[in-house]
Amino acid sequence: MKKKIFCLAVAVLMLAGFAVSANDNVYLFFATEGGSNVDFLQMPRGTVVNLDEFITEKAGYEFDGWYGSPNEMTNRLTETVLEENTILWAKWKAPEGLSERQIENEILSRTVIGNHVVLQTFDNEIKIVPVSEIWLQQNARLEALMKVHNEYFNK
Repeated sequence: MKKKIFCLAVAVLMLAGFAVSANDNVYLFFATEGGSNVDFLQMPRGTVVNLDEFITEKAGYEFDGWYGSPNEMTNRLTETVLEENTILWAKWKAPEGLSERQIENEILSRTVIGNHVVLQTFDNEIKIVPVSEIWLQQNARLEALMKVHNEYFNK
């Protein structure tokens, strides 16, 4: 979950930093949703990208392809034309015996209490993780960035 939030925050920062491009290049970012890293692309505007070449892996899961929105995972993309900075999201198929809901809610809740984070997983396991002051500051900044991201992409 932390990795997912971190990747989205990095993508938001990169989109913000590269929003104006003097050489008319655009960026394609891959939100792997817990899968192995896929490097972003910097390509000229109008480039057609074959997405079948970009595969991510996640132990125990089957990669189902790239999608244009984390909220709408029904239209799998096989290629995309880069007209603007773009983020694509990975979709995973549940392993046998594990439901999609369990995958999406690997961590059901996260609560910061003092210098600890309390995590509840989908199987109702509770984990208490000590964190540093720097983590708390970075987490607060990340939550602010996620708020901006959600306002921009969830219109």
